[in-house]
Amino acid sequence: MSGPRVNDEVFRRVAERSGYDAEIVRDVALRAIEEITKIMVKGEAARFDGFGMFWARRRVQTFRKVVVVGGARQTVVIRASVVPVFRPNKKTQG
Repeated sequence: MSGPRVNDEVFRRVAERSGYDAEIVRDVALRAIEEITKIMVKGEAARFDGFGMFWARRRVQTFRKVVVVGGARQTVVIRASVVPVFRPNKKTQG
């Protein structure tokens, strides 16, 4: 499995508490993240009771005026995009 490296300390702690091998914990966690991503790409939400909910939000294209060197104003286009969103459950908000 490739992709960005996730903090191995988290996997080690889960492995210690669960009794499973750290590599198995890491593999399961990364596969879960892949599945959450697939769910969000389809436009659905992934909800975890007692933790929170992940979904994808569409951002529309916008224009911003920015000041550049010399005081001139320039219009910058911020392209439309889809961004991941997480809303924690009330229990996890502290």
